[in-house]
Amino acid sequence: MTPRFRVIPVGLLLAFSLVSPVDGQVPEVLFSAPEERTLTVVERLSMTVRAYEPAYVLSPPRRAEASYKTPESALEGWLGAIVAGDREWLARSFDQASRPSISAEAGVEERFFDYYFRGRRVELLHRLEVDGRLLIELASYDRESGERLFKNLMHLRQEQGSWRLAELPVTPLFGRLGTDFDPEADGLAIDLGYVMRTIRP
Repeated sequence: MTPRFRVIPVGLLLAFSLVSPVDGQVPEVLFSAPEERTLTVVERLSMTVRAYEPAYVLSPPRRAEASYKTPESALEGWLGAIVAGDREWLARSFDQASRPSISAEAGVEERFFDYYFRGRRVELLHRLEVDGRLLIELASYDRESGERLFKNLMHLRQEQGSWRLAELPVTPLFGRLGTDFDPEADGLAIDLGYVMRTIRP
């Protein structure tokens, strides 16, 4: 004799599993006491680092001679605008999206430029490609003592075939990269507070 099977709907099976066969009441679900734990997320990003050998010394041009064909020449144009005190030229050294903020910070930047760049030796030290962006490590030095006064990563991007400086995205990664970057490190770990992302050259 062929056995006969009865198909029971899934919904009915679920109802049977939730209801006690004794009293028809839904059983209480029990949990342990809550515990707070820290979750660390590690993300590996590819970063290419190349040192300028020797360091590339910026030569500020006159405005008519400024070129933006390479990232290095764009930085020279930016420095030329600072030395000349030409705000309109300085704004044109940046991409379109960054120009409004450059104009808004004129008073603060003038004091900054006077101390760190005017009359200083300015060099390019390293060129980085990280997360699809180009950053160049720039430093300024006192010409007499050789003391380093300033060091930072400058973000550059191409716009309509020319290189321009650009503001970095306001993210924890790029906010910390400028201060934590170490060209001698085999791997760079940046603590972003809520996550840890490891950047490998």
